Amino acid sequence: MQLAECEYLCGSFERAEALFDDVLAHAATDFDRAAVYELQLELYELASKFDVAVTIGLRALALFGVTIPEDDDELQAATQREAQAVAINRASRAIAELAHAPAATDPRVKAVLGLLSPVAPAAHAGTTPQK
Repeated sequence: MQLAECEYLCGSFERAEALFDDVLAHAATDFDRAAVYELQLELYELASKFDVAVTIGLRALALFGVTIPEDDDELQAATQREAQAVAINRASRAIAELAHAPAATDPRVKAVLGLLSPVAPAAHAGTTPQK
């Protein structure tokens, strides 16, 4: 995996992709696969392959049961449900209070957060009109 990272940092994207595929084929756990996917997300963002990054990100998130609807209406309904869940979980706490909340410790939650961080900008960049 470190060699794949070095290859993509040196601009050898095709070699890095082949190495990532090899590492994924031998990954023992979803957490191992998630770590590979996180590096792949960096590669595809660096190469401005945002659509591929989003595809990889969705595949990685699915390892942990996170799915994002493709249908616009389903996506809007899911977004509304999640916004309501956030409001309920936040309860009456001020946003500033959340800075002092305990950090996530569940490895699955941490893996999802690690994957969402690079997927969101790729999704946004992939939908931003080119000038």
